[in-house]
Amino acid sequence: MKTVMINPPFQSRRNPREHRTEAMIAYIHQNITAPITIDDLCKAAYISKTECFRCFKEVDGRTPMQVVNDCRLEASMNLLLQSAKPVSEISYSCGYNSPSYFTKLFKKKIGLTPFQYRKQRQQHPDSELNRAVCEF
Repeated sequence: MKTVMINPPFQSRRNPREHRTEAMIAYIHQNITAPITIDDLCKAAYISKTECFRCFKEVDGRTPMQVVNDCRLEASMNLLLQSAKPVSEISYSCGYNSPSYFTKLFKKKIGLTPFQYRKQRQQHPDSELNRAVCEF
């Protein structure tokens, strides 16, 4: 008689690092307004710092802090379009301690200042500028 092994439907076939990375990204989204450290991410996934960096490198191709900044930038992009709050208030609400540092990162990643982004998106709502930067 031949024995056939069947994987139960609830068993994931994904790499454990994908699960860990998802847990860390979920932590980032839940704590976007607070300071986030590598130690915080490690605790969220119950892993070491070395494993944290391995997970992000293998699964996402970015460092953990690049992902944190990209998620914060994406949150700020949404706030810029959905509210009339000043850029400085948005920068603080997205976890940045300095509006000038926020503006510098925003311009480097998006190619426009937050003010320019808001203005251009209001004038051209279907623009490619609305792409996600915090993808997984």
